[in-house]
Amino acid sequence: MLTEDELIESLWEKKIRLNKRVLTDWRRRHYLPQLKSKGLGRGQGKFYFWADGDVIGRVALVDELLSEGFTGTRINMVLWLLGYDVPLYLIRERLQTGLERFERVLTGGKRGAGEIEDQIGQFASDYFSIAKRLKQHYPELQLPTDGSQEELE
Repeated sequence: MLTEDELIESLWEKKIRLNKRVLTDWRRRHYLPQLKSKGLGRGQGKFYFWADGDVIGRVALVDELLSEGFTGTRINMVLWLLGYDVPLYLIRERLQTGLERFERVLTGGKRGAGEIEDQIGQFASDYFSIAKRLKQHYPELQLPTDGSQEELE
């Protein structure tokens, strides 16, 4: 069990300067797990703590991600990819947003099946044109071919 005060003290020893307000904000953003509580007896209040002993490592990771310029659901995605519990709706939203952006780039905003096919065909043509030029300058590169008999030469 680890309380907020114990966590903050431990972080200060590691030269990570945080306070309770930051930890509260990070819990709200799902960067950290919620605190668990245990009653101290009738009328005595509650004791709040993290049951997970790895919360120190998670805090250090979030602090590092923030210092590297990561924000919002990008941090949640990294945490999830590293095996931490993160609400799945955040991951779903992040993935859906990324796929929608990719779709807009790939289709050029076009909606008709023929238009989309033409757009993707143009992307493929552009790729192979660039790949041929790269192959001339960097013959050691192993680039995929367009499936025709003609190799990138």
